Amino acid sequence: MELDAAAIMESIGKKGGINPDAIGSISSNRRFALVYKGEVIAQGSRYDKAYQKVLQEIRKVSYNAEKVGQVLEEYRIIAFCERIPKIANKFPLESLPEEGFILSYTFDSNGIFKQSTGNIFKSREYDFVITKSGELRIGNKHHLLGNRENVLAAGSMSFKNGRISELHNLSGHYRPTIEEAMRLEKILQELGIPIKKARYDIYIIHANEEGFVTGMKINKRIFIENLK
Repeated sequence: MELDAAAIMESIGKKGGINPDAIGSISSNRRFALVYKGEVIAQGSRYDKAYQKVLQEIRKVSYNAEKVGQVLEEYRIIAFCERIPKIANKFPLESLPEEGFILSYTFDSNGIFKQSTGNIFKSREYDFVITKSGELRIGNKHHLLGNRENVLAAGSMSFKNGRISELHNLSGHYRPTIEEAMRLEKILQELGIPIKKARYDIYIIHANEEGFVTGMKINKRIFIENLK
């Protein structure tokens, strides 16, 4: 049985808050799934710890619809990232590069990226990864950006006037396959990373027995746009 989070949000709007007892008053011998924006963010019986943890966090902020929405969104992203297959780092034991860097940034609803200085991103190319937890890391050297770990996505992105304008899946440490690379559009959308319109070139990456890249060939080109 599904407990739709939208119904919880609606009850807040009508009554100015949630009755905490109403959230937890489910039969102890039945299993429930808490669904938010189509994502199962928690499931189990009344006494399952993981399920109760989510409900407890909702109870704590039940006086405020916006805060409840934030909690639900955080769990939605966690659930989404957990079910997406990971791209393996092909050289996880290699030392982290000293010459790499990770940028601090913010972005707005129009897809404008700004560095911590307040300046918009320069019109240039950067490496990127999306970590297992859904964090978009931008900078130089995939191995550093991914901190040796497996990731959801990897490649490079170019900026123009502060917006993401081009992407590709080239990375020696992660070498995303066509199937892995094709997930990027959905990942960006679900994580709320806004793109006005960006060209995405997906390459077949060839490697030798040692795992080093020996060649690449573009397989397809698509355009990503999740902003109206």
